[in-house]
Amino acid sequence: MDDVQRLIKRHQSIGKISTAFIYGILVSVAMNFFWTPGHIYSSGITGLAQLVTTLTERHLAFTISTALGLFLLNVPLFILAWRKISHQFAVYTMITVFMASLMIKMLHPVHLTTDDRVCDLWGCGQRVWDWVSLEKRDLHWGS
Repeated sequence: MDDVQRLIKRHQSIGKISTAFIYGILVSVAMNFFWTPGHIYSSGITGLAQLVTTLTERHLAFTISTALGLFLLNVPLFILAWRKISHQFAVYTMITVFMASLMIKMLHPVHLTTDDRVCDLWGCGQRVWDWVSLEKRDLHWGS
């Protein structure tokens, strides 16, 4: 029975890491193809990271990239999750944010359209995916 449980846990871990990878790709596509070219800011930590990037580009001699800002702004949340929620949840959240940051850094902004409405529509579709994956993560990752 232990072998079966180990196999199930490994399968679940692979599924969670695969989901983190897919999320990283989707958020980087939304960020680099629609939000950044359309001058659209996301919500939450991602939007705050975008804002930090914009402010450092305009007012400082150096620029903090959105990818780096996203990871750094999540560090206090990693610590909080580690202490208050669960170690497993914190680890998978770190993997997810790392994947998103890496993919955002790897893909460079591409101007597919100059129409802000198109950028809004595609970016909004990605935000719906974020909400669905958060709901899914809250239901399953803590177990």
